[in-house]
Amino acid sequence: RDYTFLTSWSRAFTNGSVNQLRFQYARATSFQDPNPTGPGIAVQGVINYGPTQVLPSDFQQHRFQLEDVFAFTVGNHNLKTGLTLRPVKADFQTGIVPSGFFIFAQVPIVLILNNADRITLAGAGLIGDAQTIQMSSLQALATGAPAVWLQGFGNQKHSALQENIGIFFQDSWRANSRLTLDFGHRFQNDGEPTPLSDNADFAPRLALAWDIFGKGKTVIRAGGGKYDAPLGFHIYGAVRLQREEGEFISVNTVTAATTPSSVALWNFGVGLGALPFTGLTQAQVNAFGIATGPFQQNRRIAHENRDKYVNPTAYQASLSVQQEFFKDWSVEFGYIFYRGNF
Repeated sequence: RDYTFLTSWSRAFTNGSVNQLRFQYARATSFQDPNPTGPGIAVQGVINYGPTQVLPSDFQQHRFQLEDVFAFTVGNHNLKTGLTLRPVKADFQTGIVPSGFFIFAQVPIVLILNNADRITLAGAGLIGDAQTIQMSSLQALATGAPAVWLQGFGNQKHSALQENIGIFFQDSWRANSRLTLDFGHRFQNDGEPTPLSDNADFAPRLALAWDIFGKGKTVIRAGGGKYDAPLGFHIYGAVRLQREEGEFISVNTVTAATTPSSVALWNFGVGLGALPFTGLTQAQVNAFGIATGPFQQNRRIAHENRDKYVNPTAYQASLSVQQEFFKDWSVEFGYIFYRGNF
């Protein structure tokens, strides 16, 4: 279930200024667990079946917001300033191919030959042909020769705290009876959870409304600004779960060309009576000869790189003309510009 609680307190002062204090709490939950318990299998160009590679995917978010906004008037200026604190606490359980994932693709036919066959072909000068002739993905499945295997082991549960702070100032200036200008500026610091680094940015805003002839019938409106947002938790999860330190998940991977190979592992699992219907356990993978855990070989590792990612940013602008033709009937033509990254 999702819950939201909101309360606010407003106070008007004798000089016309108003202060509003607001507190909000929201809880969001999502639980996605895999139905089948067997490994994922991909036969390239034919079919993918088995559980999704990133299940379970359970999370619970606790979002808090404490905001104070003070509005006051000085001459022809309607001013507003405020502070926002938005911490987000999130608890996750994320699996990365916990039951294993085998990819069957085109592979050399030599992979399914035993040592005696290889010696015979080598003596006849045909071993080179066996290395170049490719089996199709279906043939690789039928003969038990996956091209790639990967599987994640370790702690699936982790937590994150994102601490976001925003400060803004806004001035709505009535320059004269026909022209109103709005200026605004916002500073935002997104305190990203470890191992990501914080992001601080300034976001200016500008807008105007111009009654061209002073009769309230023809009005031009224009505005634009820069908008920033915190990083999504999926980016945090990608680098947090698969760090070299391995305090959470270690994703092991081998191919048909490595030693030990994915072909040998598949046939080992079939011999145990596990594959293709039940995934291999960590103890079985270790018994086969693949070491799991931090700082081991054949691991997929993700590292953060501040220069290679940026927070979501959008630049927006608009221009419109509104014309009143009759009482209670007007037409507005506008242009909206948008550009951003996500």
